[in-house]
Amino acid sequence: MAFGEALRAIVEVADDRELPLFVVGGAVRDSLRAGSAGGLLDLDIAVEGDPGPLLAVLSQQRGRRVVRHDRFGTGTLVLGSAGGLLGSAVGVLGSAGGVLGSAAGRIDLARTRVERYVRPGALPQVSAASIEADLSRRDFSVNAMALGLNGARRGELLDPFDGRGDLQRGLIRTLHDHSFADDPTRLIRACRYGARLDARFAPGMRAQALRSRGELRSISGDRFGEAWRRLLLDRAAPAALVRASGLGIPQAREGGWSIGLGLIDAFTGMEGAGAPAFWALTGLRAQSEVVSLLAGRCGLTRGERRALEAGAELRALRRPLGRAGLAASGAAGLLRSFDAMTLGAAASLWGGLAAERVERALGEWADARAPLDATALAELGVEPGPAIGRWLEALRDAVIDGDLPGGRRGAEPARLLVQAGLQSRRDRPSRRP
Repeated sequence: MAFGEALRAIVEVADDRELPLFVVGGAVRDSLRAGSAGGLLDLDIAVEGDPGPLLAVLSQQRGRRVVRHDRFGTGTLVLGSAGGLLGSAVGVLGSAGGVLGSAAGRIDLARTRVERYVRPGALPQVSAASIEADLSRRDFSVNAMALGLNGARRGELLDPFDGRGDLQRGLIRTLHDHSFADDPTRLIRACRYGARLDARFAPGMRAQALRSRGELRSISGDRFGEAWRRLLLDRAAPAALVRASGLGIPQAREGGWSIGLGLIDAFTGMEGAGAPAFWALTGLRAQSEVVSLLAGRCGLTRGERRALEAGAELRALRRPLGRAGLAASGAAGLLRSFDAMTLGAAASLWGGLAAERVERALGEWADARAPLDATALAELGVEPGPAIGRWLEALRDAVIDGDLPGGRRGAEPARLLVQAGLQSRRDRPSRRP
């Protein structure tokens, strides 16, 4: 379903039930900042009232898939296709100064609400409220704006905390002094939005963040992991990591964990590799006792955990890989079990001979093959079974070490090598011609 069509359907159903709708969150912020929210994948709509009837009607209409979420009375309309503009669909943004851009993949609907935190870091207690009260619970002024979609407030921009002004001034500002203590993940979001919007902290906010960062220890691994994962997936992730490191967020979460500029530079060089690449780099850099704690403390997914552990395993091999006396085939053997992402992380982070060998493992060594196949070996008299495998490995290693040419040029020298080996020990290959 196209974006504009889906939005029109939502507005029509809401009008029938007299449910005020408001676009909230990043779509409003980004359209005001740049004149377009191009690349938009999600649209958040706040419903001033119970969204249940709205979701029920939408779920019954053909070609529309609605996912209901019990928590906070929310739901998601999943779109099968993209296209259309919010501005052209309902014509509400002209007076606000921008056009909500093109390709939404889903529309999230949630009831306007307020939140009360019974203790720092706890999940909030939620109750229904007006749109104005809903905006007051949000993290930063630039995210506390709303745009009316229907009814008497259609086209009205609600900006009670001067978020538009802070966008123009390049500021990230919390709505109250206890914001980070209430929800410590806002510390991570402050770094992410600050980097993405190229905005600085409002006066006094850094001190507020430093006072509250200890609360990061109080939240669950899953909550921390989700917030940190969003930072790593953000297009401005490297700059956000610099800010997070400057605030001491990693150390605040786990005392022995830190991210230096070298790791951030390496992550920048692996553009597009995602969160697992960051955790592979962390495993390559962190002490083993810290690695053992991070998976749980940071709520890692299975893939992220594997990347962290693979990085730690490869870190233990850095010293032998840096020894000049280690044969090329020996280095290739040490590296053969690691995937390309982990090797790429090491190549980005390390220097010297170890890094050079990792790069060769990603390139020429990965392509090295024995000049003879199993059939040719059997024709030469090698017994079927493990002996074939040992010969294939020995011939491949000879190519890696430069003792045999690769490809067809190496076929005849390889036959001579095998024949000589069989002459002395038929079932065990020699390492050298």
